[in-house]
Amino acid sequence: GKGGKNRRRGKGDGEESKRELEFKED
Repeated sequence: GKGGKNRRRGKGDGEESKRELEFKED
C-alpha cells in the first residue's frame, strides 16, 4: 500500500526513490 505513494514520487525524486519503492514492493 505504501509503495504506491512512493512510486509516483520516485519519478520526480530520482534514483534513490526508485530503489526504495523497488524493495518495498517486493
